[in-house]
Amino acid sequence: MKLTSTFSRRKLLVGGTAALALPSVAVEAATQKPSHSLSLADRALTVLTSSDAGFSDKIESLYPGLTRDSRFQTLAPLVLLISHDHGPALRALSMSWTTNTPTGTYETAMFRFAAPGSKRRARAGRTIASAQTDILRKGETRIVTPFFSLSPKAYRKLKDNWFNEVKHKEPSDFLFTQLQTATAVTAKVEAAVFGDRKFIGEDKHHLVSRLRARRNGEHDEALAVKRLLKAGASDTEISTMLKAHGSAQRPPNRGAKGWYLMSRKQQAQILHDKFTAMTRPSFAKLVHRLSKVRKTRIRPATI
Repeated sequence: MKLTSTFSRRKLLVGGTAALALPSVAVEAATQKPSHSLSLADRALTVLTSSDAGFSDKIESLYPGLTRDSRFQTLAPLVLLISHDHGPALRALSMSWTTNTPTGTYETAMFRFAAPGSKRRARAGRTIASAQTDILRKGETRIVTPFFSLSPKAYRKLKDNWFNEVKHKEPSDFLFTQLQTATAVTAKVEAAVFGDRKFIGEDKHHLVSRLRARRNGEHDEALAVKRLLKAGASDTEISTMLKAHGSAQRPPNRGAKGWYLMSRKQQAQILHDKFTAMTRPSFAKLVHRLSKVRKTRIRPATI
């Protein structure tokens, strides 16, 4: 049986103005690849998509009533249901959505990890370096889509109001470009980085290289500030440097160098905000902690 859901830019998922509008796209669950696992002897993730026989039962057991919600039914073909079976806690994920259109096949990658400046349920997060915080632990399962994720705990707390938690999250450019004329979508988890700094998976879209560049940029920006503090620079001098770095042009290079420079730019903006809000001694302690984050070494997990 072929299941087809249509996303329309004009059709709202819920009534009223507080709704998520999606571009026109037909998503055929029957064309999606079967579920897959990323696993070795000491770690494993199981992934289910809407085309898998156990998908609805698993969703219903963890998110009671969600499969009967028309808003979720519309989103279901984009959902990855990710379970952490065993092993160290998960720190980062690389996922891809492949779209089939009349003009060809396109693939878009997305990455999930805790980053400095990110928010936790509308509150400012306390993460000081990327991929330092667990995003999924042994025994946990989470719904992940291209524009939001939802844990069973959050769903049970929100119940029928679960959509209020995600309706403010704007769909990514991915949905407004590649999916506009899509006829089918394949969702996949490609790579996973764990708390012991080992990864499994294909890593086709360079999650490891991106994390390494990002972490190094965060560290080096903090180190530059630490040196100014140690040299006795004034508040104005520190603020001026952070403003200059934070307003630098977006790097044209999309490789490791570009990711590194973009990381420094973003970290400078975050540090400037913290410098403005904190006392100088407290800020100095924060910068010291950042400068001591050990060098990022992520290697493949082996059997």
